[in-house]
Amino acid sequence: MAKQKPSQQPSRNKHSSLLDKIDRGIEALQQRMAQVEDLRQDGFPYRDALRARVELQIRETVRQVFGERSPEFQRYKNHRLHTTSETDRAQAMRTLQTLVTALQEQRHELTELTAATDATSAGLPVETPPAQPPRDTAPEPPRVFPKAPPTLTDPPSPFHPPAQSAFPPSASQRPPVAQASKPGADPIADILARLRKMSERFHLVSRQLRLRGEYRPTVEIEDQHDVEDLFDALLRLEFEDISKEHWVPSYMEDVTQTTLFLQQGQVAIVLKKTRPGRGPREIAHEVTVDAQRYLGSSTCTALFCFIYDPEGRIGDPEGLEVELRGRGGSLLLDLVIAPK
Repeated sequence: MAKQKPSQQPSRNKHSSLLDKIDRGIEALQQRMAQVEDLRQDGFPYRDALRARVELQIRETVRQVFGERSPEFQRYKNHRLHTTSETDRAQAMRTLQTLVTALQEQRHELTELTAATDATSAGLPVETPPAQPPRDTAPEPPRVFPKAPPTLTDPPSPFHPPAQSAFPPSASQRPPVAQASKPGADPIADILARLRKMSERFHLVSRQLRLRGEYRPTVEIEDQHDVEDLFDALLRLEFEDISKEHWVPSYMEDVTQTTLFLQQGQVAIVLKKTRPGRGPREIAHEVTVDAQRYLGSSTCTALFCFIYDPEGRIGDPEGLEVELRGRGGSLLLDLVIAPK
């Protein structure tokens, strides 16, 4: 009885998993590059705190992407991010670009290996490298021609992108496609998605307000009331039916908090800003109290919380988001902590 050929599916799944891991690593390193680029701009708030936070995130990203015992992590685990001069900032960008290039080369080699494996399993011819000359025959030495020195008028060499596989990418490699809202879709889910987008770009708007030319006066986001005013203004671009409620929660010590309402009171929006003494533990308690307030409301079905954390006082924003989303009970609770 003839033996069956081993299936290539496990090998292909392994390659696909490695490609996804490499893509995530490239994306993470590119995010660190964007953060370093932000620190190069004048007027960036809380520069020292953010520099320390980006420095820590760079080391952690290299550890997660390459591994704790990798040469890359051993080389950069004590790396210091200097932003005092343009030369130091450019060196940090070159370091990150070197790591990105190394991952891109790994991805290219793995893509070619996957294509060769697929071609072999499909019975297609696979190109083999030319045979090397016998050892007893000395190869003909290459002829060297004099090269003209480059001039300023010589055109730059064209860029040739790496060869891509003839096979279409798998579903895990394809970029996500934005889905358009369909008629009859859940309006609350659409509102929450738009609020998340506004929250994630809030810090960019805040920073841009600090970069006005000709020394014009600008808006400083210093406390929670500033966050509420700016977010309220941004809501006017997307929504029309906006109402407010002013109340004094138990954790604010006679300080008024403003809640914004959309969709005729169905979506409540609570805005917060971290400060010394108002870290992740205090924020978690406040969100729990807010959720309990609107849990028994006859009209409110969703609560959205935006926590503005420009100084990076919340060390694990993604983990805190996941934890707090489970405290809404029957109330739909969503929140964004930014910037990350």
